[in-house]
Amino acid sequence: MTITANVLYPLKLRGMLLWVAYQEGFTPVWSTEILDEWIRNLKRNNPELCSKKLEKSCAQVNQGFPYACVTHEKLSSSYHKYLNYQMKMTGMSWLLHWPVKLII
Repeated sequence: MTITANVLYPLKLRGMLLWVAYQEGFTPVWSTEILDEWIRNLKRNNPELCSKKLEKSCAQVNQGFPYACVTHEKLSSSYHKYLNYQMKMTGMSWLLHWPVKLII
């Protein structure tokens, strides 16, 4: 499951999701760009936070899930594979090849 910056940002949500991932409820995946966005937004919205503490939090997330950080290209590719898998599992794979017309 791809973890985005808006999921990492709230402390309680981040803690809950990473705990579920730690319990092998899902496999988290993120990119360095996502982690950079998370830290950048925390710094911008909370200038009183110490940069060293934020960098330590980022390092701890990567240390706890060393396989989770992937390149942006791989992240994009794995997301499309995931969507294809979900479509096949739900019997909706025909939608991947179905011509779509927008009626406006």
